[in-house]
Amino acid sequence: MCFEKSDLLALLENYDYRKKFCAVFGKTDPQIDFLDKCIACLSDEEKDVIVKTFLQKVSVRSYSTEVGLSRGSVLRKREKVLDIIVALFRAKEEENEK
Repeated sequence: MCFEKSDLLALLENYDYRKKFCAVFGKTDPQIDFLDKCIACLSDEEKDVIVKTFLQKVSVRSYSTEVGLSRGSVLRKREKVLDIIVALFRAKEEENEK
């Protein structure tokens, strides 16, 4: 199975719930754990756009005002970071298939 951007978006959308579920039931979620590793390896700027606009649910408009960029620039930056994370998930899949 090839990890797609839609898979990542679903993972980000349900991130908070999945983290809480794991904490409450003492479980681990391999996808969330790997996502955390991916986010940790990003630059501060890349990390910020993902954490704020997905995990903290800050609107792109508010975030763009906060960082002094146009909404379009923020969206382009965010898409590039999403592509990086998708590539890392795909590389992990390939590694697991070996």
